Amino acid sequence: MLKKFFYFITACFLLPVCCIVCKIFFLVLVSSDKLWICFSSGFALSVSFVYIKGYIGRVYIFFHELNHAFWSALAGIPVTDFSLDKKGGHIEVERLNVIAALGPYFFSIPFAVLIIFHSSLIFFTNPHPLLLYSEYTACGFFIGWHIVTSFHVIRLGQNELKRLGVFFSICAILFIFLFLNGIFLSILSPNFYLANYFKLSYKETINIYSKLFQLIINAYNQILK
Repeated sequence: MLKKFFYFITACFLLPVCCIVCKIFFLVLVSSDKLWICFSSGFALSVSFVYIKGYIGRVYIFFHELNHAFWSALAGIPVTDFSLDKKGGHIEVERLNVIAALGPYFFSIPFAVLIIFHSSLIFFTNPHPLLLYSEYTACGFFIGWHIVTSFHVIRLGQNELKRLGVFFSICAILFIFLFLNGIFLSILSPNFYLANYFKLSYKETINIYSKLFQLIINAYNQILK
């Protein structure tokens, strides 16, 4: 009970920063007309594809369970079992970890692979514009597919979300998803540098929490009067 209360308070403090990362995410997205147009096209294509083919398929289940395993291993938690079958899939880990439990909802493995490919490519050569446009479109497709399928799975109800508290889980997923993908988009964007992303994130975070705490102090002083 005490742990869930702690998660609830943490979620309340995460709400303002969720608004910040959402704002910066869209600032990065619209920083380039080409990125915005290609991203929107890929996003629309993915939504159409999901509605036609269905929300959950073997590909989604594979990446979902792989995400659990990846973040568990990254946190130093041994994965004792990883299995997939026609009905679904599951992994067994030695203990519950917040990041490992929420990983499939905020981290898109295909998008991360795309960013690694893009970063490796620009390190050695200047990619052809058509290749860049294809990457922007793929970016929109992967993010769109991830959002729609994750939303559907969360709506159905998941045990890991219930154990951590749905309110906390959604706030944490929104924050990490938007923050990580904002970083990825900054790497892709020709007009928005990664350093600017971190600088703006820091500035906006300090600004909104300063105002929030000042508001709390003023309200407290008014109560004392």
